[in-house]
Amino acid sequence: MNRHPESGWFNSALLTITHRLKQFAQLWSLQTLTDMPDRLRNLWQQLIGSYWFIPTACVIVGILLAPLLVTIDQHFDRETVREITFAFTGDDDAARAIMTAIAGAVLGVAGTTFSITIAVLSMASSQFGPRLLRNFLTDTPNQFVLGAFIGTFSYSLLVLKSIHKYDVAFGVPQLAVTFAIIMAIICALLLVYFVQHMVHAIQASHVIQNASNDAINNIHYWYRDHCDIQHQRDIEHHDIEQFHHWSAMPIYPPSSGYVQQFYLESLITLTQDYGGVVQMRINLGDYVTDKNVIGYFYQRP
Repeated sequence: MNRHPESGWFNSALLTITHRLKQFAQLWSLQTLTDMPDRLRNLWQQLIGSYWFIPTACVIVGILLAPLLVTIDQHFDRETVREITFAFTGDDDAARAIMTAIAGAVLGVAGTTFSITIAVLSMASSQFGPRLLRNFLTDTPNQFVLGAFIGTFSYSLLVLKSIHKYDVAFGVPQLAVTFAIIMAIICALLLVYFVQHMVHAIQASHVIQNASNDAINNIHYWYRDHCDIQHQRDIEHHDIEQFHHWSAMPIYPPSSGYVQQFYLESLITLTQDYGGVVQMRINLGDYVTDKNVIGYFYQRP
């Protein structure tokens, strides 16, 4: 490989492609499909736990609502709009000024809420421990408030783009501007709710209660089925009692990080296919590296 660098590069690329194909085959293997509901649930929890999912969804909703309301506004009777008492009936200059004010205001408030959230996360990490940060990040009201602000900002920008100076009768989307005013009022109320919610969220009693509820919900989800006595009798079979004397193969994790879940259905399928016993030496929540031995696979002779 040193004498022929091009050949060495080709071999390295070939090995990488082969490794990717093996990973893809494992992804759609029978062992993976047996516990697909658990994997989908973990994926959903990761999406909810990320701080960008709900705000991004709100931005997409704002981007879709703007052209929809503008299109409805163009086919709506203007005389009927003027009969609505709270509807906007001004000209293009007034509409442009209102939309500019709403876009600037909600973007500034969004920055303020983000700063408050970062301050609360820093305090929670120092006082309650870093493991409780997930409870703050997965707090749906905080994500929804931030998403409402930036969603209103995106909506206001797109509506502002559709306001024209010519043809006042159809150049001003009155219903779209009215909806933006309503969203601005809702965002003001959400700001008050956000401050009140964060004041209660940083209290120690509230943090402990949320952690307790989360633990109880997880216990009810994973251990709702009662233990089967017959299964315990099968485990005590003489063949299983002798697995410590079989040849053992160490199991290494694919990457470093915290252990989040054991896919038991995949482990059971693997042990049935290969005729052995898997013994795990770690627990959920432990931090491991890719050099640690997390368990052993005992092969039946």
